[in-house]
Amino acid sequence: MNRHCISQVTAFIDGSAIYGSDQGTARKLQEFSGGRLMMQLTPDNRTLLPPSTNPNDGCNRETERLRGRYCFAAGDARANENLHLTTMHLLWARQHNRVAEQLAKINPSWDDETLYEESRRIVGAQLQHITYQEFIPIILGEQETNLRDLRPLKSGYRQWTADTDESGTDPSVANSFAAAAFRFAHTLLPGLMKVTDEQRGTSSYVELHRMLFNPYSLYAEGGVKNSVTSATRNVIQMTSTHVTSQLTNHLFEDPVANVTVPCGLDLVSLNIQRGRDHGLPGYTKWREYCELGKVESFSDLEGHLDPQALQDISSLYKSVHDIDLYTGALAELPKADGIVGPTFTCLIADQFVRLQKGDRFWYEMSGQPHSFTKGNIIVDDQMIQKLYFNRILITDFNSFRIEF
Repeated sequence: MNRHCISQVTAFIDGSAIYGSDQGTARKLQEFSGGRLMMQLTPDNRTLLPPSTNPNDGCNRETERLRGRYCFAAGDARANENLHLTTMHLLWARQHNRVAEQLAKINPSWDDETLYEESRRIVGAQLQHITYQEFIPIILGEQETNLRDLRPLKSGYRQWTADTDESGTDPSVANSFAAAAFRFAHTLLPGLMKVTDEQRGTSSYVELHRMLFNPYSLYAEGGVKNSVTSATRNVIQMTSTHVTSQLTNHLFEDPVANVTVPCGLDLVSLNIQRGRDHGLPGYTKWREYCELGKVESFSDLEGHLDPQALQDISSLYKSVHDIDLYTGALAELPKADGIVGPTFTCLIADQFVRLQKGDRFWYEMSGQPHSFTKGNIIVDDQMIQKLYFNRILITDFNSFRIEF
């Protein structure tokens, strides 16, 4: 049976990784002044995420604490898991404060809570828009994205129908998505990450595992800029059954305390075992679920899986029905113009459809107190990362337009 597990975080694309999935976390991250999120200020007046002073969080190190440097606190406990993830958390926190400061100038009568909530709604809408405009078409391909009607509208509201509106759609995260399908990206990571120093105009390479739970470079002058530059200049690998040894031999290996004896974990083994712990049916069941055909033997998968991968899989599994979802789906040949195979395309697309249609706070939703004013959700053809909003609740001016 497919076991249903309790989620510790919200399923919605609502910015909860920035703000927290529970009120206690959210309150700890608020400054309670001007609607802003709490930040720490560096000696050279740069803003960073607030410090996480918990010595048992798996990230903080004694040598760094003696220098007054700590890992960071964010809405998600995994924010320090890798340098680029920490940087993304920081960028979104800064964006919230930027929006809050602009709203405060336009609406001087608003109190802290109003500024915080209004800024959070705008940032949440940006996050939804970027996810569906930029990220999903790359993963699923243009054809599947258009078929599922996932791309954001150019303006106005979505026309929800009786059988697809939020009242009848389950937005929770599927077990197959969380425990297998969305873990496809582990195969994309290179073993060596290119690190660019903009000030010096130099580049070097660092082993991937040395960037895990090691966000301290953000304290340095130019650290954030270098992290962003490095992230955007690295080249991802092709989706396949091959995963860098940095993740299969050195995952979470402490690069400081243990530099001579390998003691890292194997992420692929963890992914496969997680699927089993969660009771996921085998790969062939999911192919059938996605209407990709019934499979009775390994030979039935010829032409659907990478030939070498199929040969290896057939030697490892006694029965074709024993193939784990993660193993089989990663071995599939990519579908159309996406970067994952048909089974993962099916499961990922289904999840993002439900996350959109089952969310009554979705930014293209009408008829709610929080809805954006009709006709003022505008997306310019030449810009993807920008959103312009005219909020219904802004009363100090007749109209409000904010550009990102």
